[in-house]
Amino acid sequence: MTEEYINQFQSYLRNEEKAKATISKYLHDVNEMLVFIESMDLNKESLMEYRKHLSRQYKPQTVNGKLSAINAFLKFRDLLELPV
Repeated sequence: MTEEYINQFQSYLRNEEKAKATISKYLHDVNEMLVFIESMDLNKESLMEYRKHLSRQYKPQTVNGKLSAINAFLKFRDLLELPV
C-alpha cells in the first residue's frame, strides 16, 4: 500500500508542476515517514511522534523541510486536519 501511495503522490506532484529535485526530496521524506509509522495508524499522535523523532535527529531547518513534504502529502490525501 505504501508504494501505491508514493506512486500516486509522485503523479500529484508532477501535476502540481513541482521541480524534479523537489519531487525526489518529497518522495524520500514521505517514504521515511511512512516507514516510521508503518506499525501505527496515520493520525495526529503518530505524526507528532514522528515530528519528535525528527527533532531529535536533525536541525530545525531540516525538520521544517521534511514537514513541508509531509504536509504536501497530507494535502494530497485530503488529511489536512492532521498537519504536523
